[in-house]
Amino acid sequence: MVNMFAHDVELARWQAELSEAQGSSRLPLLSALAWHLRQREPSRAQTLAAELAPLLAALPEAEA
Repeated sequence: MVNMFAHDVELARWQAELSEAQGSSRLPLLSALAWHLRQREPSRAQTLAAELAPLLAALPEAEA
């Protein structure tokens, strides 16, 4: 379940973790950041969502 709001500290931590994450470990970070940035930074949220889509498509159906 996604929280409705995230503090700036959480966003900064997720962005730092995202810069080091690879492969499927990026999925939860990308989705959380895209969700929480959708109103703050819509263009950044769209960029993250664009990266997220092919990663989700590559997952087995049961995991997606």
